[in-house]
Amino acid sequence: LQARIIRRSKILFLMLENWLSPVPVADLQPANPAPFQLGQQLTIYSGGKVPDLSGIQVALVGVNAKEANAIRKSLYTLSFPFEGLRVADLGNTRTPSSSFIIPLLNDLNTAGIIPILLSGDHQHALALYKALETTLRHINLVLIDERIRLRESAPDADDNLLNDPVFAKKSKLFHLGLIGCQSHLVDPETLRFLSEHHHEVVRLGNARAAITEVEPVIRDADLACFHLPALKRIEAPAQSPASPSGFFLEEA
Repeated sequence: LQARIIRRSKILFLMLENWLSPVPVADLQPANPAPFQLGQQLTIYSGGKVPDLSGIQVALVGVNAKEANAIRKSLYTLSFPFEGLRVADLGNTRTPSSSFIIPLLNDLNTAGIIPILLSGDHQHALALYKALETTLRHINLVLIDERIRLRESAPDADDNLLNDPVFAKKSKLFHLGLIGCQSHLVDPETLRFLSEHHHEVVRLGNARAAITEVEPVIRDADLACFHLPALKRIEAPAQSPASPSGFFLEEA
């Protein structure tokens, strides 16, 4: 077993170099970073070869370099209170195509590394789901979003990213949890469909009134996706479209 893990790690190491471009750390780190800051605690692919991923448990992967690096510039300055957790930042994918990203995510999952994808395109949530399909028999999916992106009458619409996992003939979706959706943005027929199929919807008002109610939904998730439109406009004003309703940052 140990020999197989080592061999798999070597193969993953070689493939990552073809998939990813390094993080420009010098442009993102503060001038005099403190040792407790997240940027000092990560194993970062910052040039040359991809770092050794032995023992790594979580990996950050950016899709669009401009967006992901903007997140990193703030993220790296924060404190890292996760003692014993080994996290890598593997840089940015060389292309934003989902078909290009899925094999990368699949190999990380197979290696026992949980990928966290930094992306401005909600379609990449589907790429994460597709990668899990190759390794899991059943998938519990959770989305935190202002809308329910599901509509049977428009199966090919780009915005209906849940159509594929929900309506696929051989779907591996076991349970769907939707948190933060707003009633005025949701088709009542969609709510009825989800209720009939025993999926779970925690509307924004209910989630904010009793935030602990969302914990059992998230606890069982194999994959969780957080969309910025779930936040109030005042918290994330650059999102498009921006809504005055949503979660505060503390709730998120």
